[in-house]
Amino acid sequence: MWIIRYAEIGLKGANRPFFEKALERDIRRRLANCGAPAVTRTHGRLWIADEPAYREQVRSALQLLPGVQSFSLAHRVANDMATMKKRGLEIFREAFDGETPTRFRVTTRRADKRYPMQSAEVSRELGAHLFQNSPEGLLSVNLANPELNLHVEIHADFAAMHLVIERGTGGLPVGTAGKVMCLLSGGIDSPVAAWQMIRRGCKVHYVFFENRTFLGRGAFDKVERLAKHLSQFQGRTTLTTVPFSDIQVAIRDQCEPRHRVVLYRRFMYRIAARIMRYHRCLGMVTGENIGQVASQTLENLRAVDVTVNACVYRPLLSMDKVDIIAIARQIGTFETSIEEAPDCCSVFLPKHPATRARVHELEADETHLDVETLENEAILNAECMKLGTNGAPSEKGR
Repeated sequence: MWIIRYAEIGLKGANRPFFEKALERDIRRRLANCGAPAVTRTHGRLWIADEPAYREQVRSALQLLPGVQSFSLAHRVANDMATMKKRGLEIFREAFDGETPTRFRVTTRRADKRYPMQSAEVSRELGAHLFQNSPEGLLSVNLANPELNLHVEIHADFAAMHLVIERGTGGLPVGTAGKVMCLLSGGIDSPVAAWQMIRRGCKVHYVFFENRTFLGRGAFDKVERLAKHLSQFQGRTTLTTVPFSDIQVAIRDQCEPRHRVVLYRRFMYRIAARIMRYHRCLGMVTGENIGQVASQTLENLRAVDVTVNACVYRPLLSMDKVDIIAIARQIGTFETSIEEAPDCCSVFLPKHPATRARVHELEADETHLDVETLENEAILNAECMKLGTNGAPSEKGR
């Protein structure tokens, strides 16, 4: 059987059942194609019956599922001492070669506090049994840094025993915090920002601004692959692609060159806010980071924020780039993100972009544009792709 552990959910007090049920629901959905294994809940744990034919699929699903702190494939045995000694020794011998000096320990957790022996007593007795039934001189007890650790969980009518604890994604179950709209580009940062929000319980929808007229299709293909990859963590979602070339040409022809990038961002925010409301999202997410590029100074971020009446979440705002890259590698988006494909903000890039744009100057520039018509045309020609649980497109439309 699989033991599934959570961390933060255990601190939720009266709301804890809500989060437990959400995690159980997500597990059932992800494992629907794995022989529909039974999922049960006990205090602090979820359990899945093991089916060897689907073992690797279950392992992969649990590694990616937000809310899962760790998990183990365990042996279910009777919780009497004689049975635990016999089965514990068999499990231990599967990993211990009987030839190499090995540090070991036994770690016991009593979920059922009515069990007649204390956790430390169970660990000592099982440890002594393993020591006595192994080749002399090869085993040594090391509680701080063991090479083999036999874990024992004692419940009311059974015990679970295993050697390996595998890490999950952590965080909270998807959807428990609500929906948000992420401005997804083909760079390193925005996919990491989306992942950070997913693991905090958000269902993340995506919007991508493309300039196929000047850049071709490469940037879209890249963003589509990133969105499909991220859907592994949260299941079904949407990717809305907004044509942006007409807006960029209008800004190039009628506005101050130094304001171009910030004006691009102001249009993106207003359009994303309208799409966000259509999907009933509670806020927008970006991969912006203070000072990383000219458009991300505090003054320029403020000049963009004032365009929308919506919460803007920037989970990477104060992170170092090396830390963002490390997360991108961890979640598997880095290699795609570094592929050559310019994003639309690089179109008509001025030699000297404004780093401290003033709102009133930007608003004056926008008076030269038919803002409402440009935005309406962009939204009218946007395409929305629905992505399935496995990242495959399930439906496409306007």
